Amino acid sequence: MAKQLETISGTVEQVNAKGTGIKVAGEWLNVSNYHPVAEMPTPGELVECTIERSDRGAWINSLRIIGAAPAPVLSTTRDTEIRRQVAIKTAAQLVGAFAQMHEEVRVEHVFPLADKILAWLEQQAGDATA
Repeated sequence: MAKQLETISGTVEQVNAKGTGIKVAGEWLNVSNYHPVAEMPTPGELVECTIERSDRGAWINSLRIIGAAPAPVLSTTRDTEIRRQVAIKTAAQLVGAFAQMHEEVRVEHVFPLADKILAWLEQQAGDATA
């Protein structure tokens, strides 16, 4: 009986820890011992797979990477909020420490310092994704 092959294309959602399977379109595809994959894709890459189904799962007969993973998003709302919290906390701690030694240091100094710290954190986050 001839093999029944089908083609699945999509974004790689996950690669298992052993590197013996990938998840595409919500389905796990296994790397076959009889048809090894030359280069395993990474999550986010677009692939086209020819697979053979059996009672033990879907087995990759051939795999072709057809597109790179999309560029990471520079910042999420959660990341931005975390950076803002870190900036204000750090500024408050620094101003509090300086206020113990210098009577001219006031609470009003916290916000300008937090703005400078936040600008630095955002620059570092932008450099990390570039």
